[in-house]
Amino acid sequence: MPRSRRPLSRLVSSTALLVVSGWLVAAGPAAADQSEAIDLQGTWFVLVHYRDEATANPDSIRWLDLVWRFARKGQRLEWTEHPLVVFEDPAGRFEARGGNPRARVLAAWEPNEQQMMTIREGPRVNARGHKSKTLRGSDEKGWNSARPRVQASAAVLGYHERLRVEGLMDKPVFVREDMLGNASQRSEGRTRYEVSEVLDGGNTLLGRYERDGIKHGTFRMWKTAPARGLIEKPGTPNERDWQAAKEALAEAKSAGAEDLIRRAEQGDADAIRQIREQLREKRDRRDH
Repeated sequence: MPRSRRPLSRLVSSTALLVVSGWLVAAGPAAADQSEAIDLQGTWFVLVHYRDEATANPDSIRWLDLVWRFARKGQRLEWTEHPLVVFEDPAGRFEARGGNPRARVLAAWEPNEQQMMTIREGPRVNARGHKSKTLRGSDEKGWNSARPRVQASAAVLGYHERLRVEGLMDKPVFVREDMLGNASQRSEGRTRYEVSEVLDGGNTLLGRYERDGIKHGTFRMWKTAPARGLIEKPGTPNERDWQAAKEALAEAKSAGAEDLIRRAEQGDADAIRQIREQLREKRDRRDH
């Protein structure tokens, strides 16, 4: 993607965001000199607050969260990213907006006490969409994944990612470069996490976030217990929906609820429709 020079107004806006987010990355005492490399190995929860210049609400502070896992594989470093983090308590994270019932809240979401406990005990992630790459190099010289090969055919588009980790002896920089194209055309994007403060003996990192020249903000990442999968729920999705529907009827103490359930169990289409409507209403109340 094309990159443009940032005007002074954007720099001021970006600096203001550092204060609004409450992390004070732009101020405060300088971090102590690192006598040895920061130990990346393990699981990290990453929380980003940013503004997006390309949206209808460019001044809104948005958020995203990720889970990163770094592991030594002989002389290499494996970087795994989980983009789908799940909390039993969804408070403050999503809202219904513009026809999307699961839109991210336009605010600088921060974990509440219950959510923070989940993070400390090991954030829960959906395995869908996770990515892993192996990087070569060293803590002193930096780590890099393999360089992408350009698609030779002009009729076929190829997608490649390249990851880099630099500055582990001082203040780390994490970079993800995305390349889509072939021999005749190519589009590039870049996401950069630049650490400006190292806290808690290297277990908490704060810094600046930038993506594709249009998203600017701050990020905070801290070590946690190993990531966990989703909580397994008993029964099939249909069985859970049916149980939830019966609970919705019981809670509402609807007249004729027992008869409605009996008819639905016998395959009555109208009774099933009514139960589904009550279940939908229950979900709407829960989500709002």
